[in-house]
Amino acid sequence: MSRTWALGDIHANATALSAALELIEPGDPLVILGDLLTYGPDPCEVLELVLERVVQGAVLVLGNHDELYLDLLRGETGYRDRLPAWIQASADWTLDRLDPATLRRLPFVREHVASGVLFAHANPWGDWRYLNRDEDHHEAAEVLRRRGLKIGIFGHTHRSRIVELPPGRGLGDGARRELRWRPGEAQDVLLINAGSVGQPRDRAATSTLVELQEDASGIAVRLHEVRYDVGRHLSRLSALPLSTETLDRLASFFHPSPRAP
Repeated sequence: MSRTWALGDIHANATALSAALELIEPGDPLVILGDLLTYGPDPCEVLELVLERVVQGAVLVLGNHDELYLDLLRGETGYRDRLPAWIQASADWTLDRLDPATLRRLPFVREHVASGVLFAHANPWGDWRYLNRDEDHHEAAEVLRRRGLKIGIFGHTHRSRIVELPPGRGLGDGARRELRWRPGEAQDVLLINAGSVGQPRDRAATSTLVELQEDASGIAVRLHEVRYDVGRHLSRLSALPLSTETLDRLASFFHPSPRAP
């Protein structure tokens, strides 16, 4: 029996990351799906926590918000300059507090493949396109099939989801949290979004990470809720020297939508 964990979109929320790491069994493989920084108050703490896990064997996948800071450390501002003003403000504050040596020590990879599973930040194409629409999931599934892979685990949207393909096996609506899966046909593919540890954007504002466990009977997928002191995080966030408009935008993601079940 093997078990693997994946988490991502931490976004400088050390309180949430610490709680997520407590859910992982010692010695279990861990893949970190990128986007360590921006939006949150704890960039240095998050980098130290991630570096500690990498030293212990965790795989670290590059996200767009990781590439952003690597670009800025090289003096490349093109990506930063295309971002909305509130994200620029958060990124500038974050960059001022980073230890460049720590960031450069992190061994980012573009993707990771293990036991027929592809781990990438956004999608199987290697860019930052979102997997949101059903058409995107079908296209991603076809890429996995061509590569001889059965499962893709991603982040980037900040919304957890389990999608079984081909049609007829059921497209996930974001509410499903567990699945027992056994591929029957050559075309069967499973796409999983691990959600976000540090800044969830689903209706319930629920931080998640994914556990994948395989045994003789198939593959069990579970999206675990990360429970932590959100109030503490928001208090630290509100103390940042950023504009009220930016702080309000950053805090807005942590309040469940009235439409949430």
